[in-house]
Amino acid sequence: MITKCCRILSIFFGITAIFAVSINTPSHSSPARRPMRNLAQALDAVDVQGIGGVSASSSQDENPPLHAFDSDPKTRWCAVSNKFPQWIQADLGQARRVDRATLSWERTTETYRCRIVGSTDGQHWVTLFDGAKEHGIGDGTVSLRPQSVRYVRLLVLGSSTSGWASLWEISIKYLETNGQETAWHPQRPSSAL
Repeated sequence: MITKCCRILSIFFGITAIFAVSINTPSHSSPARRPMRNLAQALDAVDVQGIGGVSASSSQDENPPLHAFDSDPKTRWCAVSNKFPQWIQADLGQARRVDRATLSWERTTETYRCRIVGSTDGQHWVTLFDGAKEHGIGDGTVSLRPQSVRYVRLLVLGSSTSGWASLWEISIKYLETNGQETAWHPQRPSSAL
């Protein structure tokens, strides 16, 4: 009983310490970073681990992966550096027959060499779209190879100006069993704890 109480307290205080550091500690490493103001921002900062069904290879604290799926044109996902490859991924929750994706990159004057891949298990991937050749692609909608997948990952392999992987929005469309096309939206966590 005492061990169980100690473990619960250590988990609670560990989580409290993580949120306290995330919410109250300004960063000295980047002048562009701002302290987080509330619990929702703290949750967004850990989306790189997959909260809401969205994850990424890396992300800036103020530009987490969930922002690329929030339908807000003022928020974005951005990788932490211009090192490639970088990726952003959606867990659709179950296998769905994907057919299109719309990309809105942060820099509209750049093109990005990228691939969109899909998987049923998160381990074995098939190419759904290949924009890795020549100059890459810019903003717009791309047709995906129709495939039933649970995970959809955008792999960013490079850019025309060595800019960072950064998206205002990505929209993944899939077909319902009746043939109707639906846009996938991530699940927001209902509570922090």
